[in-house]
Amino acid sequence: MDFYIYKYVQHGQIIYIGKTTNLDKRIKEHTKDKLKNFKGEIYYFKCPHKTAMDSWEYFLINKYHPLYNKSLNEKVNININEPEWTLYMNNTKIINISDYLELTSKNINNHTKSDTTIISGPQKKEI
Repeated sequence: MDFYIYKYVQHGQIIYIGKTTNLDKRIKEHTKDKLKNFKGEIYYFKCPHKTAMDSWEYFLINKYHPLYNKSLNEKVNININEPEWTLYMNNTKIINISDYLELTSKNINNHTKSDTTIISGPQKKEI
């Protein structure tokens, strides 16, 4: 099982931090909730085990206090170097949903900054 921490960044500000064991599925679920109209970047890093994943999520939420997370309003005064974040998705350029599904079905470890332009969700047709 894989363990991931991910963050949504909009205009240089972290607006959401989450954890998951299935990154592709979780990102797709967000297209149906409060982040469905998100425009920005999504970054992630892989954790070695569940305890690390839970700890990183708690630490990062209380460090950054993202808009869409409920934090405990605790001050975090620990100076820990965060793992390197990998760009998962940059949805500032729109492509069609089939391209999106094909790209997200790739092994996420193969993503690089040069091949990460995806959409935020299905495009609606005007009638």
